[in-house]
Parts: sequence; structure tokens; C-alpha cells
Amino acid sequence: MHPPAQPPAGEAQLRAETRVAPDFGGHPALPHAGWSWPRFLNWHLARVLTYILDRLMLRMQVRGLDTVPRHGPFLLLPNHTTFLDPFVVTSPLARPCTYMASVALLRVPVLGWWLTQLGSFPKIKYVKDRDAMATMQRLWDAGNVVTIFPEGRRCWDGETLPLQPGMGRLIKRLDAKVVYARLHNAYLFQPRWAKYPRYVPLEIDYDGPHHYGPEWTDEALDAEVQTRIRAHQRLRPGMRVFGWRMAHGLPALLWSCPACRALEALTVDPKDGNGVRCRACGAGWRVDAESLLHPEAGGPVESVGAHYRAQLKHFGAPPTPDPALLAREGVVLRGVQGAIRRVQKKGRPALVAQGEVTLTPEALELRGPDGRPTWARPLSALETISIEVGNRVQLRVDGELHELDVGGRSLLLWGHFLLAWKRPGEEVLVG
Repeated sequence: MHPPAQPPAGEAQLRAETRVAPDFGGHPALPHAGWSWPRFLNWHLARVLTYILDRLMLRMQVRGLDTVPRHGPFLLLPNHTTFLDPFVVTSPLARPCTYMASVALLRVPVLGWWLTQLGSFPKIKYVKDRDAMATMQRLWDAGNVVTIFPEGRRCWDGETLPLQPGMGRLIKRLDAKVVYARLHNAYLFQPRWAKYPRYVPLEIDYDGPHHYGPEWTDEALDAEVQTRIRAHQRLRPGMRVFGWRMAHGLPALLWSCPACRALEALTVDPKDGNGVRCRACGAGWRVDAESLLHPEAGGPVESVGAHYRAQLKHFGAPPTPDPALLAREGVVLRGVQGAIRRVQKKGRPALVAQGEVTLTPEALELRGPDGRPTWARPLSALETISIEVGNRVQLRVDGELHELDVGGRSLLLWGHFLLAWKRPGEEVLVG
């Protein structure tokens, strides 16, 4: 777990002085610049439908809504746990909210269109996207609510992730009012790795608005945001919850057996969709609605997140599953027939190369039947590595997005090893 972030010494006492009065005068804001009446009506319909679904199907419970301003621009900063977050944090607000969404997400049929109607605009992840920043500035200047997920990506284990760089600097540059939104159990509704949702009610706290004076440094603001958005994913006593097929998807996250550490050995129990079993050692676990693993043979009950972090620690930094193979052939991972494809603005990704995907300490390679590379790039040339919607590994190479196909094997395993060998010695979490 990440240690609680705290503001630098001498600034903690400023916390009590940051809250300011929201603007409640008049009626909720009508369209601003950039919101034509047709688009505003589309947003209103999408928002009403989303809110009804949130209340009826997700049993959403909202606190602090009376503190959210009705007028003027502010930054809405939520924690990020599931793909539902953009829908649930903005639907209770009776005014248009704009927010950044990854380009890959907005390309998903139906979902991308729906997000666009709710006010999203594209942002290329992990790079300085000047077009996205210009769009955000234009919307801010027009008086809109701008929603940003400071972590930049969804968590895999329910823990709040470190912030992406520059959040404090942005707050200062805009001299922004800030409203925080904490989703306390959205992760438990459907963890990022899970294929199916659970019947878990969602809880949201709105906290704000806050305003930070010139005495706040960028670093202090980063620490403040980190602390304010932290929300422990838990169920309150008495909540009615249940689920089915809750183990489906778990082998993608736990790409090594918690008992014997065999790679890609966990499988969903065909007789019990809430259970997983190791093909190598035979150990089994059952998953419950709180994402806890219960060993069949008895023993301590640990969270999925604890097992996930334990496997990262076990294989080291950088991870080495087979030291003998590394010493003998200089290979970290091998044996996967896959492909690399270039992502295009329109249409399907274009095939670049096929072959056996091989990771060495220095490079990612695709090798042909003769063992020679058909495509190779040094790890230093991989500008970004991320897991996108649909569990696709995306790489930014030579300024262009590429998708790595590992032939149906664990994308999180390959994503983690790629990132860890690119940044050896660091604790890394694939986004």
C-alpha cells in the first residue's frame, strides 16, 4: 500500500483555511461557449439517463452535493477505480461537466459516443498533449467545470495511485477552485481486472470547494490532492452485496500462483466461477465480493491487492522469472507468438511485424522462425507503456502508438516486465 501523502512541514495547518463558499445564486448554468443548444440537450438527456441508472442499478449514495458550486469554473478531481467513474462522478451535478478521456477510450463504439455526449474530450496518455491542454483552457475560460482524474489511470488493486506530474502546477496556473470526489467502493463494484460486476452500492463524497493561496507550493498542492482523493475501498457493515463469476479475469492480474509462483498457472475453476486454481501445485482460492481470497486449504485471508503486490515483490525489480535463462541466453521472457501493430486514426491497427515476442534486458524483439529479429526496439525507445480498454498493451514508439499482441498470454505480465526492465530498480505499476 502507498503511505499516506502529507503536505510538507509547516503547511498542514493551511488545510482548514482552504475551503471557500460555493456560488449558489440564481439558476443552474445554461450552455457556455462550446456548448451549442443541440449538444446541451444531448448532454442533458445523457446525464438524466445516466443518473437514473446510477441510482437504480448501482444504488448510488451521494454526500456533500450541497457544497458543489452551481456557477463559475472549478476543477473536479476524483479518484479513479473503474471505467464507471466518469459517469458516476458527473451525473449528480446539475450542470455540464467536461473532462479528459484517453483517445483509446473514445474510440470504443457506443461507449466513446456516450462519453462525448457527457462532455469528454480526447487526451493522449502519458505525453504532453498540447491540443488537449488548449481545449481544457478554452473550456475553463468559458466557465465550465473541468474534470481531471489526477492519477491518470485506473488502479488494479483498489489502492489510490500516485498522481501524474503537474497537478499542483495546473491548480496554481488556473488559480482554480477545487472540488474533490471520493468514490469509496466503486472498485468493489467491478475491479479493473474483473470481467463481471458485483452487486455493490456506490458511495461518493464531494468535498469542496477549496481554494489555495500563493503560499502553497506545487509540491504541497500535489501532496494535498493525493491526500484528498484517497479513498479506502471498503463495504460498510450491513450493506447487501453479492456477486457471481467473481474470479473471472483474476488470472490476468495474478499472473503467478500465490502459492508456488508458477507463471500463468492460475485458471478459473470450471465448477465454481468464484474460484481459481493453480495448474502447477493444485492450490485453490475463492473470491468474495470484497475482493478477498480465501484459501481452500485454510490459512490467512488476504486481499487481491495484497497478493498482487506480493507477486511484484517476489520477482524483484527488475523481475527475473528464470535466472538460468537470463544468464545463458540473455532473455527475460520468451516463447510467445505475437505481433506488433501501428494504431491508426481510422480503421483497425496496421500490422507491422509478426513473430516470437522476446524480451531482453535491453530490447523488445519479434523474431522469425530463423531466430532473427523481424522487429526490434531498445527499451529506451519505448516512450510509454500502458494497458488500455480491452486489455491491450499500447506502446508509443517513434512518436506513434503501437499495440503489442502476445498471442493470448497475460498482457499484465508482459506490460509489467516491459515497464520494470525499462526502469530497473523502481517500483512500477502498469497503467
